[in-house]
Amino acid sequence: ASDAMGQVGAVAVMAIGAAADLMGITPSEMHNRLDKVGLVKNLLFDLYDVEHTQSLEYVAEDVVAALNNWEKT
Repeated sequence: ASDAMGQVGAVAVMAIGAAADLMGITPSEMHNRLDKVGLVKNLLFDLYDVEHTQSLEYVAEDVVAALNNWEKT
C-alpha cells in the first residue's frame, strides 16, 4: 500500500507543478490554492485511478479548470 501512496504522491506533485506552469504561478502557490478549496484531496487523490492513465498535460489542464471553477464558488 505504501508504494501505491508514493505513486499517488508523485503524480500529485507532477500534476501540481504542471498546472502551476500553465497558470504562471509557483507550485507552492498552486498547492496552497488547491488546498484552500479542497482540491488536493478531492481531485488528485480521489480521482487517481482515472487521472494516472491520462497524460500529464491533460491532468494539468483538468486541475487548472477545476481550480478556476471551485474558486468561483
